[in-house]
Amino acid sequence: METMECILTRRSIRHFTADKVSEEIIHELLEAVRWAPSWANTQTWEVVVVKDPDIRQQLVDATNANRASQAITEAAAVMVFCSRQGIAGTKNGTYATIKGDWSMFDCALACQNFCLAAHNQGLGTVYIGRFDHEKVDAVLGLPEDIKSVVIIPLGYAARESKAPPRKSLNEFVHLDKFGQSYPIK
Repeated sequence: METMECILTRRSIRHFTADKVSEEIIHELLEAVRWAPSWANTQTWEVVVVKDPDIRQQLVDATNANRASQAITEAAAVMVFCSRQGIAGTKNGTYATIKGDWSMFDCALACQNFCLAAHNQGLGTVYIGRFDHEKVDAVLGLPEDIKSVVIIPLGYAARESKAPPRKSLNEFVHLDKFGQSYPIK
């Protein structure tokens, strides 16, 4: 699949079939994570692959009835993307920009690589970001300097999703200064 086709056709999938995803494919998707860009190549992401049904149920309990919670139990595997804190965005031990810790930004890049690679393999994913992070961190036994960022169920889509509406380019692209129209053809 071409890159733009992959980007334009990826959808959030909240319902999965019972089909398994091979370990070979999971390893390939994790390889896509490994090659994501990061601040000064710090690679602060950590990924916990969750297959155990009891741990999955604890993740569901931590989502507080998020509309994607069911995906955690239906998916072939669940990836919890985490970030090592206090490293990305630093230079000589202090944050180099007013944005502070870049670990969440870097984690998002790794997640996007993962989700696009999954879509390219015919798999579905959904980002789940609204959950009790402290509870998930405890369930997964994360050390104090590593925090959960997003839960991504992975599997074969039970049904297709339609693309939600998108803003037109002229609604968010500016030329030279904010508010100046960029010529869109």
